[in-house]
Amino acid sequence: MDARFFNNIMSELNEEWAANTLGMIINRNGGPDLIDDKKGVEIKFCLTGNKCRAERYTLGWTVLEYQMNYGKNGLPFFWGLGTYELDRPISEIQTKNARRLERYVLSRGLWIVKYKWMEQFPPHKTSGQTKKSSWENTLRYPKFNRLPRTTLTSRTAGGLVRLTGGVDVRLFD
Repeated sequence: MDARFFNNIMSELNEEWAANTLGMIINRNGGPDLIDDKKGVEIKFCLTGNKCRAERYTLGWTVLEYQMNYGKNGLPFFWGLGTYELDRPISEIQTKNARRLERYVLSRGLWIVKYKWMEQFPPHKTSGQTKKSSWENTLRYPKFNRLPRTTLTSRTAGGLVRLTGGVDVRLFD
């Protein structure tokens, strides 16, 4: 399966799972991925597990610099940093059907992290070009091994949600 196509579908499935798990709605407008009347959460997921070629690299996520402004809109804002594991390598996936793709997910984990935690990772300017496109972005690269201590873990359908230090539990009932 084409990696770009896979990432688009998987991103939507991961956001849907997180929204259902946290009791929030997917934001179809600008701003964080998930919203409710009390908070916003920007969702980032990373593929992990023994079917993942990226295991050779440090587990982490990519954040666009403009997303750092989401925490300045008045409502409490959090990062939802997740992992998911598949039962097969992406190269063996033939379907483009989202429901079928969801069946390949073995598990998910989601860490809810305070907005300011992301500030420890410096911004990096990146640019590039292909025959079809060019880009210039500023990115941050938060790392799994720097996640704050988990203060509360909840088992949910399809995975675990972990609230980390400083996250108000009352906002995530």
